[in-house]
Parts: sequence; C-alpha cells; structure tokens
Amino acid sequence: MNTLGLFNFLRRILFAITDVALVISITSNISIANAKSVKDVSQTISLSSSDSCSGPVVYLSGATTSLYNQSTVANGTTFNRTGWYSDAVGTGSNPAFSVGYGNPPPYDVCVFRGVINGHIPLDWSFATAHDYAGSGDKVYSGHLSLVDGVRVHNVVDGWKPRELPEFGNTGVMLMRNAYMTGIRDDAIENDDFMPGWIENSLFDGVRTFLSEQNQSESTPVTIGPNEDPYIRLTQVYVRLYPTNSNMTEPPNRWFKWMPRGTINHKLIITDSVFATGNIPDGSWSQLSFPDGTTFQGTNYILWLGTPGVYQAAIPPGVTFLEGQAAVDKWNQVRNSWLVAHGYNPRPVDDFNPMDDMPYGTFADVWASHPYYQDIEILYANGLTGGCNTSPLKFCPDQIMDRAQAAVFMVRGAFGSGYVPNPSANLFQDDWTPGTWARPWAESMRETNLTTGCKASPLLYCPWVQLPREQVVIFGLKMKYGNFYQPPPATGTVFADMANPNYYATAWAEKAYADGLITNCGVLGGKPKFCPSTLVTRGLGAYVIVRAKNLTMP
Repeated sequence: MNTLGLFNFLRRILFAITDVALVISITSNISIANAKSVKDVSQTISLSSSDSCSGPVVYLSGATTSLYNQSTVANGTTFNRTGWYSDAVGTGSNPAFSVGYGNPPPYDVCVFRGVINGHIPLDWSFATAHDYAGSGDKVYSGHLSLVDGVRVHNVVDGWKPRELPEFGNTGVMLMRNAYMTGIRDDAIENDDFMPGWIENSLFDGVRTFLSEQNQSESTPVTIGPNEDPYIRLTQVYVRLYPTNSNMTEPPNRWFKWMPRGTINHKLIITDSVFATGNIPDGSWSQLSFPDGTTFQGTNYILWLGTPGVYQAAIPPGVTFLEGQAAVDKWNQVRNSWLVAHGYNPRPVDDFNPMDDMPYGTFADVWASHPYYQDIEILYANGLTGGCNTSPLKFCPDQIMDRAQAAVFMVRGAFGSGYVPNPSANLFQDDWTPGTWARPWAESMRETNLTTGCKASPLLYCPWVQLPREQVVIFGLKMKYGNFYQPPPATGTVFADMANPNYYATAWAEKAYADGLITNCGVLGGKPKFCPSTLVTRGLGAYVIVRAKNLTMP
C-alpha cells in the first residue's frame, strides 16, 4: 500500500520542471459563491456581496520555496490559495506573497486561505529578524485589501496591507479567520494607515499585534476628510510572546501607534481578548490602549505571568484576569477558535507558539488543504494510518485505486479494529502487485459493499483507479447499509449526467443530495458531477467522514 516512492519521484520531477508545484487557472467573472462550490472552499470563509471581489479568480495550490510575485493584477481579483503552502520565508526569499503593486493598482484584491510557514532561525534577535524583513502577505490595492482564512507562522510581519497611491486615503483593509503564530515583529503592519476591520482571528504568539507607524519621514495626511477614522476589531484574540532570541527577548505591545506628526485611527474593540505573560520591552505603558479606543461587548485582558505583577492600565469596562483564571480563559478562547476553524486544539498550558507548526497530524496535510479537517477526523477515529510512517504522511492528493478504496471503505463501515477474514477467495484478479489487498476486497464482496467490476470471470480490478461515480456507491452503502439502493434517477440534477438509466446517475444524485460529495463545477446553470474524474485520498476521507457522520472524538 505504501506508494511513497512513486509519489516522491513524481514530486521531484514536477519541482525540477517548474521549481514550484503550482496549479494556476484564471477564469473571468467568477463570483465568490461560485468559487466556493467549485473548489470546496472551507465554510469558515464567509463573505457578503458588499465586501468581496467580483473579478477573475486565480487558483494556487502546491508547495513552493519561491516568492509568489504578481505586480499587475486585474480589478477585483481573488487569489484562492486553498491547498497552497509556502516555505519561502527564510529559505527562498524574504516575502512569501506580494501582489498588486503595479501602476495602476487593482481597485479590490481578495486573498483566501493559504499557509505561509517561515523558517527564520529561532535564535535571531529582533534586530536581525527586522533587518531581514521576511513578511508573509503583502497586498496592494486602490481600495479593498482583503485576506481571509490565512495561516502564517514564523515570519517577521504577517500581513502588510498597502494602498496605492500611498496615503491616498482610499484604502480599506479587511482580515477574517486568520491564524498567526510565532510572528517576530508585527502581525499586521498597517503603516499606510488604512481603516477597516479585523474579525474572528487568532494571533497566538506575536511580538506586536497591530502597527500603524508613520515611516514616511514626512507628515502625510493619514486620515482624509472623507475617510473612515476607525479600525474595528471584533472577536480578535491576541497573545504577546517573546518570539525572538530563542524566546528570551520580551515582546513589544498590542498596538504600535506612532503617528510622528500625523493622526492615527481610533479603535472600536468588540468581544476580544488580549493576553500576555511577559513584561513588555520598554515599560508597562507599552500595553496601553490608544487614546479614543471604544470597547463594546465583553473584552478581557489576561495576565498569564506571576499574579500581582501586572502594572499596565486596565481600561474601564474591560475584565482583567490573572493566575489560573487567566490561563483557563486563554485556553478556552484559543481552543474554541481553533476547533471552530478546523484546526486541532493546542495542549492545555502549552504557550510556546514557535512549535505550533502550520500542519496537523500529517506532515503533508497543511492547514489550507481543502480536506485537512476530514483527514484529521479520519485519523482521530483510527480509520487511517496514512501512507508513510516516518515522517507520518497521508498523501492527500494521491489518486486512490480500488485496492486502497477497499481498506478505506471497510474500515469506515466496520471500524478501525476490523480485521478482514473472508471465508473464500472468489475474485480472480492478479494480486501479485499487492497480496495485502485481497482480503480487504473479498471482505467488500462478502459484506455486499461491492459486486466487483466484472461478473465473468469475477474480478474486483484492485489496481484500477477509482472514479467519482464509483466512490459514491461505496459511500452510500457505508451510510445506509450494504443492501441499499438509491431512489430512481431523474437525470435533471447534473449537467453531465442527464441519462437516468446510466448505472451511476441515481447514486450520484443521492450522494450529492446527502452532502457526501460536492459538485465539480457548473455548466449552463447546473452543477457538474464529473463522473470519470479520479478520486484522491483526500476526497475519500471527505466521503467517509460524511457517510459515517464522524466528528473529533
């Protein structure tokens, strides 16, 4: 079953040819709603029509050690980075992702998901890291700069929203569903003074949270007469941490407000938490909230250090906790956010963000992968051991053959402890490529999960790759029982499965209706099923999790 050698061989060829395994396609005038249905974008990404991009969609996926750099970007472009993973910072380039800095800039730019895993040495001081200037995302626009669902680890600055022209007073920033750890300087460097929103995001271990610092060496108009004077933070969870010099240099501050003769935005903070366990670099005043800050809802300051030491000002209406109550509160808000966004919870009292790697159980399943959560659930329920043990890998994009599918489906149907022990070996296939598969296939037959691929002679076709039209049969039998038959087909659901008499149409329609599988696109206003498209191990995990209604145990 271990096909790691072939997988790595093909991967080396691909990297040798392109230096980056990117799959990029551009389709004009695709709405975000359509992009979600086509690419299985995580449900944590939720945009309204008023704050999304309506131009072309650029799909990025695969792993890279090179900067993704695109100066000329069409208005309203969406970069959908589901399944995209960057190791560029600290290995191949300083920044990981930089778009939109051409002349003219795009009016709106949206960036969805993606993992940026920096490799800045942990023993570097803040000064050394700052001089290196390795940032995660740098997004330029004339109006909206939106980043949603990103995962960023161990870079200098997490996100740099930029407006062009600089200090043009036309830009708006919006960040949602972001998860950052081990940030060596600013999680968000808003040094072009853009108003906007930061919502439902976790910054667990950063030197500084939000910077609005005038670095222009002049006094530009930072807030124009018609510009929104506010930055709004809603359900934002921030923990400062000594991320530099092997975690010995103290952190800096939550807000780096340095106008230098200009005017900073005011803050409206709602239902948010600010935590730290270290005396800040400089003085306790570093932890003051900017003048004019408005607090709404329920907000907390958590002191995770020695009780009785905290000396910074506590704004009226903000709840201050220290000692075990503060620790418990941070663990609760952090792990609730992680689970809600499809990540594994962090161990209780584990406050070191530098080892919070941006992938889960499997080294090759990154947090941005569309089937990340399903694979984690499958593993937690004991239904997969992956495709390789050292390091532990799942091979989520590897195409499944029917032999692998037999193991997936039998374990999914009967549990992780099931041991195949068929009473007879009736399939007449050539099992030489992998005798391990035969008892699983025979168990599929004996439990009526399959009748094989050919009746005379009776064959299972273990080495034939599995298409979508077959995986839905396995999934529905797993959900409803081995003798299940779907309702008659209508032939009206899918644009590419209009024949109700075709053997797989009824199965496809029922599986789609039950949410066991998504459509693969849209044609003429109808969803497409793509019956002959081959099934990856990741999609197999998706089907099993939904067929068995699995959750994290």
